[in-house]
Amino acid sequence: MKPVEAREFVIPFIGLSLGVHHFKYDLTPAFFDDYPEQEFREPHLQVALSVEKKSNNTIDLFFSLQGKLKVDCDRTLKEFDLAVEAERRVLVKFADEYDNEDDEILFLPHGAYEIDVRHYIYELAVLSVPSKRLFPGLEEETDIYSTEIENESEPDPRWNGLKSLNSED
Repeated sequence: MKPVEAREFVIPFIGLSLGVHHFKYDLTPAFFDDYPEQEFREPHLQVALSVEKKSNNTIDLFFSLQGKLKVDCDRTLKEFDLAVEAERRVLVKFADEYDNEDDEILFLPHGAYEIDVRHYIYELAVLSVPSKRLFPGLEEETDIYSTEIENESEPDPRWNGLKSLNSED
């Protein structure tokens, strides 16, 4: 497997003209080698990145991710392919110092000339995996696994005396 070159995720915006520029990335398992363990395996994801350089000295990044990855079903523990899609927008502004505290706005120092989008793509991929992962077809079978106890018989008459203690006269 070919190692991921980190420089391919660095956008040198200083040389970009005003307007929208498009970048495409294919994320393979090698992309995730530098990151801690994920809840998925064998990712095959595509990311489309639109970079809009505006005249007001801001840059608008729009990420769109789609693809598939292998996960385990939360109910049956069977492995299956999960199709994922996600989008994210990040506005880049310039300030006196670097600040990425806000999820939607990134402040870069005035002298910056490039931005590394690798971490944003990683976050988008990880957050695209739903918290509840069910094998296809299990959504319709929820009645089989219902935790409610169906009791069609009459309540035990011995409890009727306790019910009278709860009522206020």
